[in-house]
Amino acid sequence: MTQQMDQQPPSKHKQGSYLKWVVIAVVVVVIIAGIFVGVTYHPSVKTTSVPLSVAPSATVISAQAGENITFLPGLPTNAVFTKVVWNFGNGHTDTVTSGSGEVSYAYPNPGSYLVSATAYNSTSSVFSNSSLLAISIGDPLNSIPGAIYGPVEVLGSSQNGNQTIPVDGWVNLTYIGSVTSPPITVGSEVPSDLSYTIDSFTWNISNGTSIKDNNTGLPETVNLTFSTAGLYAVSLITSSSTSNGVTATGTYTITIAAGNYQVSKAVPKVSIDKQMVVNAEVEPGGFDTLDPAIDYEIYGYEILYEIYQPLIYYAGASTSTYNPVIATNVPSVSNGEITTAPFMGTNNTAVSYTFYVNTSISFSNGEHVTPYDVYVSVLRTLLFANDPADPGWLLAHALLPGSTIYGPFNNSFFWIHEAVTWNNQTNSVTFHLLPNKPTWLPNVSAEYAGQSYGILNQSYPVQNYGGSVNFLQLLAGPVCGYVMNYNWLQQMNALPANTSASYSYYANPTTSPGFIANWNQKLHYNAMGTGPYEISLMEAGSEVILKENPYYNATPGMPSKSSLIPQIMVEYLTNIGTAQEQIESGYAQFATNAFPPSSASTAMSLVSSGLLSSAEVAEVAAQGLGFNLNLNVTGAKTFDSQTNIPSQFFDNLNVRIAFSYAFNYSYQINVANTEDGVHYASPLVGMLPSGMENSPTNLTNPYPYNLTLARYYWNQTPYAKNGTPIYFPIFNFEGTPNWDEMITVWINALSTISGGLIHATLVDLPGNVMVEYFAEPVGDNPMAVFVAPWFEDYPDPTDFAGAYYQAGGFFTEPISLELSSVFNPNTQPQQWANITKMWNILDEAASESNYTERTLMYYIADKIAVDLALYVGEYQPIDPLFYSSSIVSSTLTDTFNPNVGGSFIVYYALQYS
Repeated sequence: MTQQMDQQPPSKHKQGSYLKWVVIAVVVVVIIAGIFVGVTYHPSVKTTSVPLSVAPSATVISAQAGENITFLPGLPTNAVFTKVVWNFGNGHTDTVTSGSGEVSYAYPNPGSYLVSATAYNSTSSVFSNSSLLAISIGDPLNSIPGAIYGPVEVLGSSQNGNQTIPVDGWVNLTYIGSVTSPPITVGSEVPSDLSYTIDSFTWNISNGTSIKDNNTGLPETVNLTFSTAGLYAVSLITSSSTSNGVTATGTYTITIAAGNYQVSKAVPKVSIDKQMVVNAEVEPGGFDTLDPAIDYEIYGYEILYEIYQPLIYYAGASTSTYNPVIATNVPSVSNGEITTAPFMGTNNTAVSYTFYVNTSISFSNGEHVTPYDVYVSVLRTLLFANDPADPGWLLAHALLPGSTIYGPFNNSFFWIHEAVTWNNQTNSVTFHLLPNKPTWLPNVSAEYAGQSYGILNQSYPVQNYGGSVNFLQLLAGPVCGYVMNYNWLQQMNALPANTSASYSYYANPTTSPGFIANWNQKLHYNAMGTGPYEISLMEAGSEVILKENPYYNATPGMPSKSSLIPQIMVEYLTNIGTAQEQIESGYAQFATNAFPPSSASTAMSLVSSGLLSSAEVAEVAAQGLGFNLNLNVTGAKTFDSQTNIPSQFFDNLNVRIAFSYAFNYSYQINVANTEDGVHYASPLVGMLPSGMENSPTNLTNPYPYNLTLARYYWNQTPYAKNGTPIYFPIFNFEGTPNWDEMITVWINALSTISGGLIHATLVDLPGNVMVEYFAEPVGDNPMAVFVAPWFEDYPDPTDFAGAYYQAGGFFTEPISLELSSVFNPNTQPQQWANITKMWNILDEAASESNYTERTLMYYIADKIAVDLALYVGEYQPIDPLFYSSSIVSSTLTDTFNPNVGGSFIVYYALQYS
């Protein structure tokens, strides 16, 4: 679509002002003493005209709709002007003919605006096309109930920024809500007020053209081109209504500059508002959901951590000591709240944890916490545990029968009631774990409350997969241990009836509200917790503002109510430049994702200037490349038609060792993952990272970078002796240039050691596609070698061993570390002897309570995997955190806790200096 608009006035050549400089000054001196009159002539001082120029600025770069902003034209001192014309990028202009040319303006609607100024004198004019001012406007201070105010994501054809495009260039505008999960579209409930339903979206362009969409389910996106230079205002107007006819309208406007325009790099400084912390977070669309039983990503954790609370929290930076929160105290063997008993008539024992509930704690609606609140919160988590996109497996693997640590789980009415019980008389909740050791159950009736629910025995032995050792970690968060309000959940229609049929409905993938297609929208953008904050403003995909919870009650290790910073604002921005400007100006104190490696120099210059402080936080996470031991060659050919690698190519240990020796670890850490002195990775041997109790700490890499040894081991393989060129692809996640760079270096080294026989190609895939291939059965994965990242769910080696090494793990299946026709004890007896040994050790280590023994077991198991070269290129990610120097660094301790690892900010602990 092409839209027309009046062009900005063309620039003219500047003309000099010619002044006659000879001025006769007549001074009459009267000397009374003698009637003497004298006339004296003086030439005037020569003056030079000041060239006219403009460099517009503003007192702030971000504000709320309705707030006044002062704009200054930046005219040279003593410059003479007849008028300054301001264009605010939304169709509104203002002309100033006096003073310094400054003007005040309040934007009526949220948006992302570009502002220009044109100054005139009697003979010329100049304008600010090369220094447009970028202004970000948030939701109104008093938002209209039921109104949606954008935001809009911009993709353009310009290299100078998405809002500035050349004439005849293109720009794509998309309402962020339409790309969230699930999408917000016509017919959806308004997230901020569920009594309203969206009726239509209308795109209005500044020449009067409009595009209206009132079709259910369509994404809100437009593609525009402009054939005439100028500033164009494009507004997204959203209309919604209630069932009884009350209507609401919200508008979000964005300026598109078509022509030879650039945005100013100058950033004005503003005074910090110490009544609020702002995070200018570059994350289009923001979090997935605010339902604690479903959310499984860090942007949701960041908000949930402030609103909800679990029974216990970690104590400061520790991963093994705790403070009670909803619980009155932390269970232990010595206080009688951790007990052991025979499990269901078998010879094996199981552990139970009892928590006494602190009923003086209140939700933000004023209701006190009860044991039943705890039960229903855990109930929802367990019912959704069989959706791999939900975090429920973290609790379910310790409490419910499952054939692997990841399920599928038997989350039936009987087993959930066996797993968790509550007592309103003693104000307690008890978790009954499965046995430590794999245990076959008897073939007897499974009975609850006098009713039979089938046979107790499963088709596999039941166990808690180490849950008895790390159960407190599983409850401490930041996922799936939060306590919700029963009455509020009932109001939101978010609980099953206490019947077997209703539990089955909630657990069934086709009907479960835990699966994305069936999410309960009332919980998607709403919350009711006991934490320090509650939601003040929620604009889906745009921003969240939190305010103090009036009923918050501080518990050990938590800040007092009086010490809380009153408000927290988290913006979800689409543009890195905007986030950088906000933190540089002082408006924002954090800018998550705004300083990737390509912007490291910008961040470090701000640190050097004293505006920002920095910290390097090692995440409890691991990354590496996995070798597929049973490749789907046909599938691989869809990415590289020349692929001819044998399906069992990486079964050969000498192949994997040769590939490992060819990997330059020093380059990976010091070049590919270091930029301008900022480190994004630290060395790791094996896939069990540091920062956890019992992690191996002294493993050495048996295959350091050595092309001579790489060539030697390659020459021991039948593929080297055969001499046939081998083609295959190596897979990486889109948007991770550090891995792209490292894989390219590795590919060149592989070609060198093989005398040109190895021809690997790099293929980047979207994350969702990679994850789909991870879920393929053994032998169906088409990725020969692939990046395998795992981020900690709870700080214990079982989390990583389960993912990378144990049968049924998230990555053990895609690397085909399972029995198959091509990789088994008959085809590779020595390797399988070591794999079996590793699995047995890991099973024992999971439930081992002796610290020294457990650490040794994980060392031995990790070393076996390292010697087998199952993975290559391991490293532990570092998350550089850049934050305003106005924040007291010591108040970031909770953010730096290994369980959080700097992946999100813990706001309630923050203090200003």
